[in-house]
Amino acid sequence: MCRCDLSSHSAAAPVDASLATVVFAIVSQATLGEAAAALAKLRIGCLPVVDNGALVGLITRGDLVRASAPAELLASPVCVDDLELSNR
Repeated sequence: MCRCDLSSHSAAAPVDASLATVVFAIVSQATLGEAAAALAKLRIGCLPVVDNGALVGLITRGDLVRASAPAELLASPVCVDDLELSNR
């Protein structure tokens, strides 16, 4: 959910009124470059990180910036079609 989702719902609406029904995740063994490419390709700000199907955390664009990821990494140099993304 992001601010743009809130524009079509009141702040009092339940969360399930705006949540996504298709969720993409990335495996914990993926590289920062793969995570950056996935975020760029999917035009989202964060991805769930999974290990053996279990949620282990979230990776955000802000995490990549704080990790001092090079600008070219954030510009999506990796082909997202080669990533192991889970549609869960």
